[in-house]
Amino acid sequence: MPDKIVPTLSKQQRFEMLEYSKLNRRDSVKNKFNEYLSIQHYDSINQLITFNTTKNNLTEIKVFEMEDATPVVAIINTVLQPVRLSTIQFYHLNWQPMTLFSDIPTAKQWLISENTENADIDLDWLNKHLGNSYLSFTFSKEKPAIEVENHLVDFLSIEDKKIIANLLSNKPLIYKLSHKQFVISE
Repeated sequence: MPDKIVPTLSKQQRFEMLEYSKLNRRDSVKNKFNEYLSIQHYDSINQLITFNTTKNNLTEIKVFEMEDATPVVAIINTVLQPVRLSTIQFYHLNWQPMTLFSDIPTAKQWLISENTENADIDLDWLNKHLGNSYLSFTFSKEKPAIEVENHLVDFLSIEDKKIIANLLSNKPLIYKLSHKQFVISE
C-alpha cells in the first residue's frame, strides 16, 4: 500500500502495528504525530482490519471479491468527533483507484414516507435540509457489505431536529457488491 493512502503511518509503522497486534501488544506504535495507535479489529479470514490512525480518525480496510473473483481493496477513513463522517475509496491490487460506489446516498434515502405523509410540514423546507448528507461508512463484520449511517440530525438546530428527527430512519443502509457496483441490498 502506498504511504499516501494512510499518510500518518509509514510502511514500517503499519508492519509493526500488525506484528505487535499478533502478540497482543496494543498501543505499541506511534504515528507521525507521535501519538500511539492501535488495531481495533483484525479478521484475517474475512480480510478486514480496523485501526486508529490518530485519536480522532479510524481507518478500515477490507478486501472484497467481485463476481469474477477479482479482488478489490476498499478503504474507509472516518473522522470520529464531533460527528462521525467518512470517505470511502476502492482500489485494484496494484493500488489504481476504481469507482464502485457511484450512488452515494443522500439523507432523503432515510426518509420514512408514512411519517412524512402524516406530518404538517413544508416539503420545500424539508427537501432543502435533506439535500445535505453527513454519512459514516463501516464494513459489516457479519457479511461482505458496507453499512452507511446518516448523521444529518446531528447537524441541525434544536428546533429543526425536533421536526425532522422522527421523519428519518436511524437504521443503516446496507450496500453489497453486485455487477461491479455497490448497491443497496436491504
